[in-house]
Amino acid sequence: MPSKLLRPILAVVLVAVALSLESVAPADAASYDELIFVEVPAAAGQGQPGSMSGLPFDRYVDGCRVVRLSFRGSRAVAVPLTQEFVSARDPAVSFDGSHILFAGKRNKEDSWQIWRMDKDGGNKQLISSGPGDRVSPLYVGSLFYLDDKAPTEQICYVGTEHGWIEGRGKAPTLALYAANMDGSKARRIAYNPFSDFDPDVLPDGRLVYSSRQPTESGSGMREMTRLFAVNIDGSDAMAYAGDSEPPAHKEMARVDWKGSRVYFIESRVHTWPGGGALAFVSQRRPYHSRAVLGTNEKGFFHSPCPLPDGGLLVSHRANRPGAVFGIHRIDPGTGKLLKAVYASPARHCFGTRILAPHPTAKGRSSVVGFRYKDSGAFFCLNAHITDRSDVKRLPAGSIKQVRVIEAVPFQEGEGTHSSRSSGHGRDEFPADSVRSRRILGVAPVEPDGSFHIRVPAQIPISFQLLDENGIALAGQRSWTWVMPGESRGCIGCHEDREMAPPNHLAQAVVKPEVQLTTPPESRRSVNYVRDIAPVIQSKCVACHSPGGTLPHLGESIAAFRTLCLDGKGYIVPGSAGKSALVKRLFLGIGGKSRDEAGSQDASGQVQCALSLNDAERALFAEWVDMGARYDGGQDAKAVEKRGGPL
Repeated sequence: MPSKLLRPILAVVLVAVALSLESVAPADAASYDELIFVEVPAAAGQGQPGSMSGLPFDRYVDGCRVVRLSFRGSRAVAVPLTQEFVSARDPAVSFDGSHILFAGKRNKEDSWQIWRMDKDGGNKQLISSGPGDRVSPLYVGSLFYLDDKAPTEQICYVGTEHGWIEGRGKAPTLALYAANMDGSKARRIAYNPFSDFDPDVLPDGRLVYSSRQPTESGSGMREMTRLFAVNIDGSDAMAYAGDSEPPAHKEMARVDWKGSRVYFIESRVHTWPGGGALAFVSQRRPYHSRAVLGTNEKGFFHSPCPLPDGGLLVSHRANRPGAVFGIHRIDPGTGKLLKAVYASPARHCFGTRILAPHPTAKGRSSVVGFRYKDSGAFFCLNAHITDRSDVKRLPAGSIKQVRVIEAVPFQEGEGTHSSRSSGHGRDEFPADSVRSRRILGVAPVEPDGSFHIRVPAQIPISFQLLDENGIALAGQRSWTWVMPGESRGCIGCHEDREMAPPNHLAQAVVKPEVQLTTPPESRRSVNYVRDIAPVIQSKCVACHSPGGTLPHLGESIAAFRTLCLDGKGYIVPGSAGKSALVKRLFLGIGGKSRDEAGSQDASGQVQCALSLNDAERALFAEWVDMGARYDGGQDAKAVEKRGGPL
């Protein structure tokens, strides 16, 4: 323990160029004899307007280095471990405390790859190679397949080798991967069309991670970051916490040593290099236990690090220009900052891990790929069981069908159909975040609200609940997937994850699965240019031309603008049920209702409805429910901002 003369002294700053440097240890250093963390040059995010948006991969800049901090009596010695690398970060400690995984770039032209080194920085070995970047490595539990002689120890990481990009920003889409300890047999385990990142391992062997998702079903207009969980074989992916609660972004989840809490950082917007308020959920009840431990009124928190004694380290910086993140101890009960552990001038210090043995995560068994190689099953016990207010309002028996939508992501080299660019690799007027949406098919929902379907594996999909007219009553607010051979079940539609299912044999489960395994070349998409405009021109413009009946449609692009952009509710992208046009087409038959958005009487509604056949009306409903796309991935906002056809 430090003497009384040394106790008031805080950490001495890191001196550049030295291989080992000293600072004063905090009074409670005995609970963590050695730390490992990352130093990031603060200047990396300065002077680059537009290029540092806070997207996950924007944080991987040159000049980062992994540092070991050792406490020796009254002194703390900092030793940079990766000086031969252009940049290195994301250290992860093995369960026995003897090795460190990290993401590194040896040379400036290299991509990010996974490396392993001894705890003292020696014996560096390249674990991964190949196209794309690989970051955020992590030691996880073992995996056991049915024909294995013994479990195989695993690591996971975040990679871009699949070639998907987030269409709005042309940034690489980050996805979770798992592999053997030596990097062999790498396989993708997450198929979100947005980015999944910042994984940590739960005591039961599952991964908890940050997942970027759309906030509005089918629209893709905005994104939020939620905490998800998944098995290390890619099965049973589901929301873990922070589903629809503000603020929008929850990331940097870290699991405590005692197995009781998961800490994370939450923020209203993404920034570089990240940071916000410090919050946590209980591992026992993650859906209903969120609590804010430290607000960002006076500063920002970053990368929490639970301690073996139940304490907590966290990086923190003051809310003032030029401030950098330093490592602090914090009271996990009150959120009060206690001791400054380490700080470095002009460098952020975060990504802290305890360099010591820690509890091994449980292994997981898997049946992925054994019976089915290219499909999996979903079953729902009762879609009316929900914690969503819009679904709770639906009368029993009103859900007649389920529509399954596939997201087709952008691939590297495809771009986003933009004609103008900001000059920083991001579209000034972006298109939708995925290239297109395709319909896998529609399956019946039984009278008790259950359904049972088989769908293609390893593609991003979402669900829409339909009424008798094929109009979506509600839609899934996130993308999911199924692994080959997986049989995934849910109690209801976005139900309380902590409830037990009702003691009832669902009608759909005792029936054969409805096959929605349409091959890719046969999956339909619906967009305005190809599908909707010809119907409008042939059957609608005669009455709705300028000077005629409202709304005035005119030529193709003018009609699109009138329906989607004039603010009168003719089209509400993602919701045919809220769109005045679709209401007219379906509810106007027989003159039974009036159009809330226009000036037509019942006879006018009848004429509009009867001018289209059943297939054409259904096409309009599908188009709106899938986001009212103009052409491919182009949404209404893209058309509005560009001021002309695309």
